Amino acid sequence: FDLGNNKLSSIPASAFSSLNNLLYLHLHKNYIQSIYSTMFSEFCCLKHIDISYNLLASLENRTFSILYNLTTLILSSNRISQISTEAFVNLHQLHTLYIDGNLLHTFDGETCSDLFSLQLFNMSDNRISHIIHFKADRQTFQHTLVSVTVIVDEYEICCLIEVYSRVNCKHIQIKQDIIGSCSMIL
Repeated sequence: FDLGNNKLSSIPASAFSSLNNLLYLHLHKNYIQSIYSTMFSEFCCLKHIDISYNLLASLENRTFSILYNLTTLILSSNRISQISTEAFVNLHQLHTLYIDGNLLHTFDGETCSDLFSLQLFNMSDNRISHIIHFKADRQTFQHTLVSVTVIVDEYEICCLIEVYSRVNCKHIQIKQDIIGSCSMIL
C-alpha cells in the first residue's frame, strides 16, 4: 500500500482498519510528525514499513511492538533526535533497520536488545557523539549482524569495532569521507 509523496501530516489509528493482511506500507515523503503503536494495531502481517522523509522527532516506547512479522523498517531522513530504549521491542524478525539521516546525538545499544535477526543496521549521517550500552555479552547482534554503516568520530568507531569484533560481526563499513585513515584503529 503506497501513500508516499503526499501531504499527510497524521494517520488516524482507524485509517487502515480494513487492511489487516497488508504486507507493505509506504508512507515516505509526507509530513508525518508522530507515530504511535495504536496506528499499527491492525497490521499483524505487515513486513515492510517505509516512513522515511517525514518530520518524525522521536520514537516512543513500543511504537512497533505489535508488528511481530516486521522485517524491514525505514526511518531515514526524518528529524529523529530521540529513540526510546523500548521503541523496537518485540521486533524479533526485523533484519533491516535504517535510522540514517536523522538528528541523533546519542545512541543507546539497549534500543536494539530485541533485534535478534538484524542483518543491516544503518545509522549513518546522524550527529552521534556518544554510543552507550553496547554489551557484547548480550544476544543482540551475535552471529547475525552482517553490515553496519556508521558515521561517528574516531572514538566511537574504535568502540564499535571493539564491541562488534567480540560478537563476531562479519563486516563493518565506515564511510571514508569522515575518516582519513583507519591506521589508528587497526
